[in-house]
Amino acid sequence: MTNPESQYRTCHEDCSSEICPSSTPASASENSKEFDKYAVLGGGGKRPPHLKNSCLLCDFDGTVTTRDSFFPFILTLFLVSPSWVIALKSLALLSMGFLRLKDAASCKARLLALYLEGLSSVQIEQRSSLFLALIFNRMLSSISSAESEYAAELQSRPEVSRALAAIKARCFEYHRHHLSLIPKDISFKDSESFVRTHVVLRMLMPEFRPFFLYKAAKASAAGSISAIVSASPDIYLAPIAKAMGMELICTTCRFDGGYFAGYFSSENCNGRVKKAMIIARWPELKPADHVSADKAAPESNADTDDDEADSVSACRCAPEHGSTACTVSVYGNSRADYAMLELASSHAHAHLNDFVKHGISSSISSWISLLRVHQYLKNTFVFIPLFFAGQFFDSEALVDTVWVFAAFCLCASLIYVLNDLKDAARDRLHSHKRYRAIASGRVSRSAALVGALVLAAGAAAISMMLNQLTALLCLCYVALNLVYIYKAKNIALIDIIFVALGFNLRVFAGAAAIEIQVSEWLVLMVFLLSMFLVTGKRWDDLGRPDSTRLRASMYGYNKEFALSTLTFLSAVNTVCYILYSMDGDVTARIGSEYLYITALWVVMGNLRYLQNIFVFRKCFSPTKALTGDPVLLSCVLIWGLHMTVLIYF
Repeated sequence: MTNPESQYRTCHEDCSSEICPSSTPASASENSKEFDKYAVLGGGGKRPPHLKNSCLLCDFDGTVTTRDSFFPFILTLFLVSPSWVIALKSLALLSMGFLRLKDAASCKARLLALYLEGLSSVQIEQRSSLFLALIFNRMLSSISSAESEYAAELQSRPEVSRALAAIKARCFEYHRHHLSLIPKDISFKDSESFVRTHVVLRMLMPEFRPFFLYKAAKASAAGSISAIVSASPDIYLAPIAKAMGMELICTTCRFDGGYFAGYFSSENCNGRVKKAMIIARWPELKPADHVSADKAAPESNADTDDDEADSVSACRCAPEHGSTACTVSVYGNSRADYAMLELASSHAHAHLNDFVKHGISSSISSWISLLRVHQYLKNTFVFIPLFFAGQFFDSEALVDTVWVFAAFCLCASLIYVLNDLKDAARDRLHSHKRYRAIASGRVSRSAALVGALVLAAGAAAISMMLNQLTALLCLCYVALNLVYIYKAKNIALIDIIFVALGFNLRVFAGAAAIEIQVSEWLVLMVFLLSMFLVTGKRWDDLGRPDSTRLRASMYGYNKEFALSTLTFLSAVNTVCYILYSMDGDVTARIGSEYLYITALWVVMGNLRYLQNIFVFRKCFSPTKALTGDPVLLSCVLIWGLHMTVLIYF
């Protein structure tokens, strides 16, 4: 058996230069240039073997494994070389990544640089030994599960059984090798504290799905190509891929003179970069021009501002190499894998989470996805009247408003379930909506109908606990959205007006619950702000080549109209707020003549949103407009803090 240490060194020495000069001749084609651009680990930049009868492409974190592997890797690096200064820096980087103040690739590179910059591949191997020893232990356990779970198949196919045994033998060698490299001062037997630490580490370590170990063995036995495609770094993925006998396409660390330079030599292998790297590795997979399968029917949403990931086209037909058709199966677990899934031979060969056994946790995840829990942020508009009335710290009024919030959350989820039930057949034709809970079969139609009845009953029960006007407004909200999903969403202008009215109904319900009068200023500003945000989303939709297939109402929009509307609404909304902040009755009620200063944050927020649309070419739904941009979120939070000081102190 090949020495694992020499394999580990070779994989990093091969990647010591950003582009292997010998990999592409001078007269390179366009595909070869693309290969150079996305030169990645797995062959050291050398042209990989041609595709044969089939190809298996798998995401790693959450797909081949049950959870993320990068955080446990960083944790083991800290345990091997503890430093509280570095720990604080790591925490700061993780926080910035979580808040999106820094892009994921930069945070990942800086985290690795904190622990490994300037180290040789041998030193890095030693630092990584604790993680790799634990991960190979996990893999050995999962291989045993695969042997038990697929016993019948392995018995009938001895070549697959031998391939799985070979994977097991490599894992055992790698496990033993890395155990011997763990520094003595953190040995498994040193002290009770470290034993407890390793127990926690074992709990954090991702488990391997037996299904993919069996698939890797099956591909190896058939002589087919199988590859791990991941955003995780090659520093620890290289030995894992070698042990599984799979090719590796991932984020590549830069080594200069055999030492880690502290940054990546490739782009972060995520989203559409995954697809580009795969095509660079195997140009045969580059899809030909085609008509998308989702052209047959326009896309529909339960709510106009329910954002989706970037539109992706339907799966391609099987690529060919020579005269032999190659069946490409792709497995992923998140929206970041949508682009990679486009390379699958057909819809039947594109798998998004359908390999997960439907236990309690996966069922909960499916229902959370169906109910659109992430959209509940929009229902916080019911708290606006409470806040401006100065009653936020009134416990009785706060409790009533919380009940209204709960009722609107149930109503919103009810609308989403009904929409998905109505459009299930159409969603199955779409390249990424087919992964929705009902369309994909993760939640049955009968279960969804029962869920809809439970949601309706829950919303009605909560509404009846409040006053009659609040219950009536909840009913109006449901009726408005039913008209929307069945008719209004297909009519330009009417669609965005319906969404804006939905936000106003939330505000009216919040005011009715605590029995106060809604200011005309508040009604106007909420309506204008909602129109502004949703029009920005339409602008983003118009930038897509298949915009008219995204929504039927898109036939009534063009970029010139959207631009004029955005400019108009931004100006009117800003002027409206400035007039509100200078109104004598308003300043008297709030008790401050400095309310007009808060207009600064409103102007900055408007400009930032327009900058996102026109300069950075990115736009979000009203929900993600706040959560997706830290600068805009900061403007809103500072405005909220400023208003809190003026109203309550």
